[in-house]
Amino acid sequence: MKKKSVLGMLVVTAALGVFMNIHHPVTPTLFTEMGLPSRIFGTSYAAMCFFSFLTSPFWGEISDAKGRLNVFLISCIGYGLAQLSLGFCTTEATVLISRSAAGFFASGTSIASIAYVADLSSPRQRGRAMSVVIAVQSVSLAVGYLLGGVLVDQVFEPLMAAQGPDSILTFLFGTGKGTGAAFLYLVLAVVGEATCLLFRRDKHIWSLEDKQ
Repeated sequence: MKKKSVLGMLVVTAALGVFMNIHHPVTPTLFTEMGLPSRIFGTSYAAMCFFSFLTSPFWGEISDAKGRLNVFLISCIGYGLAQLSLGFCTTEATVLISRSAAGFFASGTSIASIAYVADLSSPRQRGRAMSVVIAVQSVSLAVGYLLGGVLVDQVFEPLMAAQGPDSILTFLFGTGKGTGAAFLYLVLAVVGEATCLLFRRDKHIWSLEDKQ
């Protein structure tokens, strides 16, 4: 097994797990401040999970044909755009569309990372390696939930509360509780897209897949 390549993917997977789930603790606040019905908490999550489940075979086929890293990169970019769109949703329908898109692309990142590690593992070590990937995804998810709640309560909400009526942030997100959550969505989207662009330009990363 190519330990260095696998370790690199595990680190990326852990970081991705944290930042893909860092927004979840503040989503209920965002929905409440938008005045959406309480059912949106369940229906939006169900839509995301349904499309994640539904599109897993699709991403598996695409990653076999086009490469694990191509699918991983496309999925990260797509998920970031889906997160960005959620920060600007105003109706129940647009929230469901945004969450469905997030589920679609989230599935691609998970499938590609697991398949990538499996490709670089020997048959004897493959089961262990895939178990480690899934464990990293689960732990990073929990860390993301914790970190998201802390950041919004201690950083983003106080920052938005301190903005004047003529500030750019007030123009973008408005005022009141929940604006910090919307600001967090924007930050995550921008950081995610910038990371993907840097990832795309790193020739060393792509050479790892060529050597499989």
